[in-house]
Amino acid sequence: MDFFVEIQRKMKKFDKSKYMENDWNCFDFVMEYMKFTNYRNYRSKIDFLEEFVTKKLENVVKYCMLFEKLSNK
Repeated sequence: MDFFVEIQRKMKKFDKSKYMENDWNCFDFVMEYMKFTNYRNYRSKIDFLEEFVTKKLENVVKYCMLFEKLSNK
């Protein structure tokens, strides 16, 4: 298959008319775009969240707890 034809076929997924609040939203777009560009292909949204959100959130919680302990002393 011609490379440009394949790109055009896949780009239809990213058309703004496809947006649906619950089924095809910004989060889905990011996941699909990473797959499309061969950056990453996560098995699920949970895998993505664990890598990019959970670790950062854990650091924020640790910082807040430390700040609270220091503020109380």
